[in-house]
Amino acid sequence: MRCRTARRLAAELAEGVGGTPWQADLSDHLRSCPGCACLTEELARSWQALLAYPAIEPSKEFVPRLRARLELDEPRTSPEPFRPAGWQWMALLATALVAILVGPSGLDQPRAVTESGLSRRDLADDRFLADLQTTLDHFDSTYFPVHSSWPDSLLDPTSQEFPPSP
Repeated sequence: MRCRTARRLAAELAEGVGGTPWQADLSDHLRSCPGCACLTEELARSWQALLAYPAIEPSKEFVPRLRARLELDEPRTSPEPFRPAGWQWMALLATALVAILVGPSGLDQPRAVTESGLSRRDLADDRFLADLQTTLDHFDSTYFPVHSSWPDSLLDPTSQEFPPSP
């Protein structure tokens, strides 16, 4: 049994819960672990000290006074919560109107195709990728030229294990 489990079960042992299936394992652990045994003794002493205190019964007026303080004798009516239904209907109506007006004209548009068979969007994507490659090439040559000049760099053909094939 691990100490974490033994410490968790030590509280139940201190309360006097007996006849449980884990009690034998816990007893074995307490014999072998002085830290858990000390904790179990402290818990048992604390529990005995709590039991030594006299039981305090609440007065007969306690419950009625508590209910009066909580105002349970007179149910309180709360105001109706604010429900802004007006603007929600207007927002729904505006959304439906936009969908009706834009829907037929926006969804059924054919794609503009150029002579090469590519749409304008495809051409724009190709242009973006070409510009990105140009920018990356510029940054590599401007900011990282030292990497290609290092001895034994991967870009140096003389550092290859096998010579390039002719």
